[in-house]
Amino acid sequence: MSKALLFSGQGSQYVGMGEDLYNEFGSFKEVLDRANEILDRDLKKIMFEGPKDVLTDTRNAQPALLTMDYGIYKILEDKIDLGNISYTAGHSLGEYGALVASKAFSFEDGLKIVQRRGELMSRAGEKAPGTMAAVIGMKDVEKLEKICEKNDVDMANYNSPLQIVISGSVDNVKKAMEDCSSEGAKKVVELNVSGAFHSRLMVESGEKLAETINKAKFEKPKIPVVMNVIARATTDPDEIKDSLIKQVSSPVKWAQSIQFMIEHDVHEYIECGPKRVLTGLVRRIDRDTTVYSTDNIRGVKKVMEVLS
Repeated sequence: MSKALLFSGQGSQYVGMGEDLYNEFGSFKEVLDRANEILDRDLKKIMFEGPKDVLTDTRNAQPALLTMDYGIYKILEDKIDLGNISYTAGHSLGEYGALVASKAFSFEDGLKIVQRRGELMSRAGEKAPGTMAAVIGMKDVEKLEKICEKNDVDMANYNSPLQIVISGSVDNVKKAMEDCSSEGAKKVVELNVSGAFHSRLMVESGEKLAETINKAKFEKPKIPVVMNVIARATTDPDEIKDSLIKQVSSPVKWAQSIQFMIEHDVHEYIECGPKRVLTGLVRRIDRDTTVYSTDNIRGVKKVMEVLS
């Protein structure tokens, strides 16, 4: 059976993440210590001690999550044979972990890109305050699209068939939330974010990020990467660059990406990253899939036991 590696995105971070792995596995420790050197700041302290608002700041959360995601991947790479991995994929920011794991670019280049990405997205949030909201249980996607169009907000994340995230200015998202509630959504929850990610308010950020992306050294990935924007696999460096630039202001087609892999006979997934957000989403997309999470020592050792 084919397998895929999944990499977690923003929102899954928490204070204390990775501390047990850092103390247990030399390969994880090496990745985090290297991140501190590359960034010239104490990322380890932010991850282990917080405080929460400092870690949640997108300028810190993005490099912290890439480090966490890739550190877990390195543990697995060192301990088990990953030769039967057919695809990698990451949710939003997690796409960078997927690309580093696939050897599309180095961890150092990945960190530099996401650090810049965090800075640009933070500035965009200050310049044009925005927010995001999860719309749960609204089966009529066309109706949701019309609500978004009416209120000048964007579809940001297609997380699962019954969970879609919308994004835009604070006032417009709040109006859209009210419309969703009155038009049949089971639940509408505003997310704790610092900007309208994956919306038209981030277009300029994507254009500026292109400068940093184009400075990085891209290679053809060793493992095909299923990209958020196109919801299919690619090994073309130019297509990957283009997708990363567009991704900042375009919807994350996560449900479609998982469906692509299922259609290509992938029914076993390993989530590299904190918490189990992607594990839950994949199971909502297809209950027959097997998903392993690696948030802690117990999870990592379980994967080693099952896949070794």
